[in-house]
Amino acid sequence: MQESHQPNGDAGEGGFVADGRTNIPTDLLRTFVAICELGSFTKTANLLDLTQPAVSAHMRRLESMIGADLITKSLTGVVLTECGIEVLRHARRMLAINDQIVTGSGAEAQLQVVRVGIPNIHAPTVLGGILREGMAAAGPLRPFARTVAERKVGLPRAGGYPVY
Repeated sequence: MQESHQPNGDAGEGGFVADGRTNIPTDLLRTFVAICELGSFTKTANLLDLTQPAVSAHMRRLESMIGADLITKSLTGVVLTECGIEVLRHARRMLAINDQIVTGSGAEAQLQVVRVGIPNIHAPTVLGGILREGMAAAGPLRPFARTVAERKVGLPRAGGYPVY
């Protein structure tokens, strides 16, 4: 039997069809799981370094691929539909397996992003210690800092706060 690899959905961005089956891109599943855990599209966008419209587009695409609504928005956040509960359970398993494959293949794991909120006045004296403690506890990190004006400042190469 010959395998067909035709794009399914948006102009060739994931979702390939093989023998009539749709493959769901893991970035869509990660977005969905984050929304469920954080209860907010905006918080998910911040976590994944996406815009809120991009998070919404991920959800529309995932729901389109699955053929059902997964969440409903409410005043208190998001509520999973029956289908959403089932998809969330499977998505967590799929992402765990995906991460095991990537980690077990010897591929270098992506550095963890660490977000720390402290007043600017304390950053030069406190931030270095926080980063040292974090690296001692969790291994290599990918630190960055944002000022009150939400301006990204690279650490330490781009001239951000010095890491002592």
